[in-house]
Amino acid sequence: MLLRVICDATYIFIQKSSNFSFRKDTYSLHKYRILLKLFLFVTCDGHVVDVYGPYSARKSDGAILNGLLKGPGSDLHWFFESNDIFILDRGFRDSIPLLESHGVMPESKTRGATQLTAIQANKSRMCTICRWPVEIVNGRLKRDFKIVY
Repeated sequence: MLLRVICDATYIFIQKSSNFSFRKDTYSLHKYRILLKLFLFVTCDGHVVDVYGPYSARKSDGAILNGLLKGPGSDLHWFFESNDIFILDRGFRDSIPLLESHGVMPESKTRGATQLTAIQANKSRMCTICRWPVEIVNGRLKRDFKIVY
């Protein structure tokens, strides 16, 4: 059976820690807050396959996926089959070599290009349209499991 999985990370805001090194690792220059990341695998109908984390705020989505797929004792290899489809955004640019070796890669600009071609842009938009279930799951996680901070 063909499995279509959407991968994404979401943020959980946390309190300021008295441990300086932990505070430094969890501070996000993107959000200007202290937070942790959860990495989700969600099917296209909104069912959560797995949640990994928490990860530090400085770790990118691509680096997290690389660690999950290449890490020792990774349990993802037995779950996914060769024809399964991963729906990913451009935040996975750090995993380009690994994803290309598995035959999965979102559309991105070629080297030296200033913008996507029309076909690449349409494929990128299609990926964005298909990603709404993971955003719904992210919203449910933040609403239902509110962490007081």
